[in-house]
Amino acid sequence: SDETAVAEVLASDDDAAQGIAIQHTPPSAFRRGEDLDLSGALVGTRRAAVRGVSLRFRPLNQALAFAVREMKRSRDAFTVRIPSADLDGTYALAYAFVVHETSGVAWRYPGLGLDLCQQPYFLVRPTGP
Repeated sequence: SDETAVAEVLASDDDAAQGIAIQHTPPSAFRRGEDLDLSGALVGTRRAAVRGVSLRFRPLNQALAFAVREMKRSRDAFTVRIPSADLDGTYALAYAFVVHETSGVAWRYPGLGLDLCQQPYFLVRPTGP
């Protein structure tokens, strides 16, 4: 079932990504009123097994739902632009990548780690007027 597949991915966490890694450097900040561009690259022996990557994000305002944007892929690189209208310059932005494999398996990066104690998202704070 789908619930079992999700549970297996959550339980194995980093094992789900075996042979696939993401290189990503979070920006140090984003400017209020400006779009935010994010990018990353797939590396590893199984990177060809990746069907696509999406981005889940939201300002750290609990009243807001997470938004999802599909990332554009060019070979092993992927990019996405978050329009300034989707950024709340008052709150920091939390985001994570969802990697979709051709097998139907999907997993988040960053994950919780095998000890389930890692921060499962990136955080970037607003700057500027």
